Amino acid sequence: MNNFLISCCRLLQQYPLVKYRQVISEDKYELKVLLLGSGTRLDTLLQEILINGQLLDTALYVTVVTSNPGRAAKALLEKAPELKKYAQICCENNSLSFPDESCIYAHINYHALPKAREKFIEVVDAWAGEGYNYVIISTGNDEKNKFYAEAVAEVGRKAELIAFVQNKKPSGNPGDKVRSTVFAFGYQKDSDTLNSLEMIAYNLHYAYSKSMNDRASNEEIGLKFQEPYCYISNLEAAMHIQEKLECCAIDTSDNMKAAYEFSRLLLDNSEMVNRLAALEHRRWMMEKIMKGFELVKTLDKIYSGPDITTHDSAGKWHVCLVPCDEESHLTLSHWKAPSRDYSSELDFLDQMSLKIHVKCGQIAHGNREQIEESLRIIHNSFQRIFNGREDIFSHLHSMELAISQMWQNKRSAISIYEGNFSALMKVVSALNSSSSYYLQQTLSALNDAIAPLKEYISFKDYKEQDRLLIQQIPFALTHKKKPGLVKLLSTKEVDSLFSTCHLEPDSVTFVGLITTYDEYLWSKEEIQNITRFLKQSYPFITAKYHLILWENIVREHYDKLGGIMPDNRIIHKICDVNYQAVSEVLNSIVNAVRADYIDITNSDSLLMLCGASTNIPIIAHKAGKMVNIRNAPEVTYPSPKKVITVKEMFDLSGSILIEESDSSLLSDLSGCYKKFFNIAKTTSNWDGFCKYIAEFYKNENKFYMELPVLNHTEKVVNKSVTINSDIASALIPVFMKLEKENYISAVSVSSNLTGQKTISYKISGERAGNIMNTKIHECIMHYVPTTTYKVVGKENRSEIICSNLLIKNMRLPQDRKKEYVQTLNGLASNKLVIDYVVDQSDPGQTTVSFQFASKDVLDVIQNSGKVLEYYIYYSALLDAHFDDVEMGWHFQHSASKESADNELDIICTKGMSSLFISAKNVTKKDAQYLKYVIYEISLLSDRFGINAKPVLAMPAIEQFQQNPQTQAWEFSKEVKTAYKRGVYLLGKECFNKDVLGEVLDRISDGRDDWCDFLKK
Repeated sequence: MNNFLISCCRLLQQYPLVKYRQVISEDKYELKVLLLGSGTRLDTLLQEILINGQLLDTALYVTVVTSNPGRAAKALLEKAPELKKYAQICCENNSLSFPDESCIYAHINYHALPKAREKFIEVVDAWAGEGYNYVIISTGNDEKNKFYAEAVAEVGRKAELIAFVQNKKPSGNPGDKVRSTVFAFGYQKDSDTLNSLEMIAYNLHYAYSKSMNDRASNEEIGLKFQEPYCYISNLEAAMHIQEKLECCAIDTSDNMKAAYEFSRLLLDNSEMVNRLAALEHRRWMMEKIMKGFELVKTLDKIYSGPDITTHDSAGKWHVCLVPCDEESHLTLSHWKAPSRDYSSELDFLDQMSLKIHVKCGQIAHGNREQIEESLRIIHNSFQRIFNGREDIFSHLHSMELAISQMWQNKRSAISIYEGNFSALMKVVSALNSSSSYYLQQTLSALNDAIAPLKEYISFKDYKEQDRLLIQQIPFALTHKKKPGLVKLLSTKEVDSLFSTCHLEPDSVTFVGLITTYDEYLWSKEEIQNITRFLKQSYPFITAKYHLILWENIVREHYDKLGGIMPDNRIIHKICDVNYQAVSEVLNSIVNAVRADYIDITNSDSLLMLCGASTNIPIIAHKAGKMVNIRNAPEVTYPSPKKVITVKEMFDLSGSILIEESDSSLLSDLSGCYKKFFNIAKTTSNWDGFCKYIAEFYKNENKFYMELPVLNHTEKVVNKSVTINSDIASALIPVFMKLEKENYISAVSVSSNLTGQKTISYKISGERAGNIMNTKIHECIMHYVPTTTYKVVGKENRSEIICSNLLIKNMRLPQDRKKEYVQTLNGLASNKLVIDYVVDQSDPGQTTVSFQFASKDVLDVIQNSGKVLEYYIYYSALLDAHFDDVEMGWHFQHSASKESADNELDIICTKGMSSLFISAKNVTKKDAQYLKYVIYEISLLSDRFGINAKPVLAMPAIEQFQQNPQTQAWEFSKEVKTAYKRGVYLLGKECFNKDVLGEVLDRISDGRDDWCDFLKK
């Protein structure tokens, strides 16, 4: 940003445009600005007035009086061709543009500048009489500027502000003002103004970056901020904050006070967010238009090359240069049918969000082969360059898994992908070889190809970005970049990490008070869990651990302590456990690390008291929100949402995942899960139906291939499988694909005299087993869709056992024949089974043959309760707003051999909170059983969850019952029993009306009316 633009910013800060509006009628204003002169600086002034003059309920009029108005108007339209759609432009009273009346953002009039002084004063007097009370002069000549300014000041109807450009500071006047209404600017080199703006601009950029990728590091965000497009865009947005606040009658002289008052306003007036968001979009549009951007001609251009996303800085186009209003909102129903015509109910910006979503989905699926090819190249190169580097391959494997999950519409996988991609790019950039550039290009190509997929599964609402900016203005005004944080250790890891994830300091200092040997052992385990979590999820945060240790512990257990003093802990010994001793140590730690905040959440009471005695701002968190205990109101303002995945949540508690979750290897049932559930719900004996088919399938189907997957570190092992010729023909592409991607090698095929084929190959145990399983799953589903498989553990290895999905000539029981045929008809009509044939040629029996449409359909049939789990899983994933959803989570409580293990049906995370859902497809109302399942899910959510809410899904239970006295509908007895124990029971009504996603969202958001809308 050049000095003149900084000086313009200072002018607008000292004399904000909003204060020069004139009232036209109730809640209607006009702002009239007169610009006199010519040249590039006048062009800059016009640009800034058009951008910052976008105000609530205000019509903007700008008159430009210049020596050659025709040429100036023509130059404006050449520079900003899109402007004619949104500004009424006239030259000497001749219209040059004809915008729609509903979206005129400015009225611009060009007039000739008279040469004679008398004529000039006459013209200016006329303009002043029409209310042009904000006058800026820039002719390119200091003396002339001052002359015109003084001439305007002499006019009878004085303007309220007359500002004129000076390249040199006016002599003999130490201040800016020449007269009470005349202001000289342009000569100042004002670093304070720029620094203040940059701080706010950076915070806006930080908030936006975190909304896109909550794991982006401060370093990455800072580098992006320095890019010209990003830097200028955020500075312009930061400049306009003052105008927005002044529109709301908020004094902007003190950022802390302004932030507090604005946050209160938004709480009291929720509609103000929508109004200001629409205003922000108008401001943003004017900024981009004045920079020469135009609306994209066709959406085929998006993501069409490197550095091209939904905009192209070089090509000067953007997809969002369309108007919006305050009332239009996207809902879940719109996202479910994004291709429909919504022109009668949504504004142009909301319609554009849906169109971009559809287009990104098409581009993403078109890029799939390119993504796979890039991964293959990366694999081969990494195998050659980094062979044996488990840390690097761990990032590669995690990135691959994240990509697989993104294809399953898992939004949480985006941040996992981003984190591991950044780690790999750093490794590759550090190479001192010719391979570095090639690998960087390949990784960049992969990232470009995946970008549309990320946007597609994000369901990006472009108007929501404007709303977020408005909500985060208090954050932008007050956020401390990289604050110093001291966290007093809590007995639960999540309590110790919440503020760390929320504030994202460069470093955090954990402080614990240890007065017993058991507390020391507890601290050891907690520190290990915290260290592991930060290393995996926030590697850019440095953690330090200080333990205030009672000396008696050292004396009594010296022999035991010797071997468990890790390097990352600093021990402070105290002779007595009292306030003075602990306070003295804590103060020294706080001063040494230069703490900005102390978090006292659920810490030791003595340590908490000592923390409160310091002069450092005190914070805590409760129910997933930051709380200001003392002198830290800024931590309570809306800030970028932090996301934690289900796996991270369980890692944090020290638990161990026993096997891959059921959801990690799902095929796509997103299009039919509701139909599947409805069929099950309307089948009178669904359990019996599933059991009958599963038993037949088990007896009739034999596996035809075992594919060993080594989970231990043998080097290279030769393997072979001999199978029938037709099966081999179907599976050979699977092996070829695995070889191409470096999972196996040396694939060869031979035949024997019996017609069977033997496929031989080599497999390396160094490849992670779960990655191998995922890749084989993808290959089998792609090349042999009629195949199912399961993983069977055998000693130190596992085998993937494949079998077909066919049911041939299954005889139906006479007493259930009609019902089973009806159910199979429903499955066939919804394409859950295919090639369905009913044979009733024999009068005494009915047989059926069919093929399951996928492995997942067979899984549901083999386990009748799965249909309920699938329904809840997909409802949470697609119909609610969770960041991560997992199903079938089988885990061990800790790494200890004696540790218990459990399986959870569905777990969801949203921000730094979670839902633990137990699905019970029972029909009997058993009070004892109900108490047990309530206790179980409550216990697990409390032990392993983060701000967790336990949920019990029981579709057979009534949600409501009618009170016999009042006739009012209220919770049923079972729902009341669960609710008293803090468990949300989802009964029949939650599953009858296709509203489960909304119910889960309401529970997660802590709403008391979580299911009231379902009452009869």
